[in-house]
Amino acid sequence: MYEETARAIAACDTAPRACPVMRPYYRDLTGNGRDELIVGIRMPEQQVGVRVYLAENGGLTRIMSTVDQVISVELAGRDLIMRVASAGIPGYEYRTAWSWDEQQQSMLPTRDEIVRVRRPGPGVPVPRLVSPSPSVAPVPLPAETP
Repeated sequence: MYEETARAIAACDTAPRACPVMRPYYRDLTGNGRDELIVGIRMPEQQVGVRVYLAENGGLTRIMSTVDQVISVELAGRDLIMRVASAGIPGYEYRTAWSWDEQQQSMLPTRDEIVRVRRPGPGVPVPRLVSPSPSVAPVPLPAETP
């Protein structure tokens, strides 16, 4: 993790508006009947870290960790689907489905695709975590402050 991100996380209780930790979501991704914790963390250079934690033995075990230029994270059944900006292919984005692997005891990327997209104007769209429920609106990231 970037040092400046770690400092900002440590200051979340005293500077909540600058806190890089996004609102968490909960979903049973492992099939064990209990919800896992899914959280995004804003990082420098338009990066977002996505972490998934499994509650076990009185603590949390990280079962997924990735950092990228995330456009959105969506939950579909027991899969977590990440849409990521393509740095090298303008007009395209990557979509990766992450699924629980019982043997590895972790979330692994199981399906990748490159999709052509149309975006109005230049730049990378603002990343957001998308609610697992269609009745709840997506949560956009607040604009970065210098």
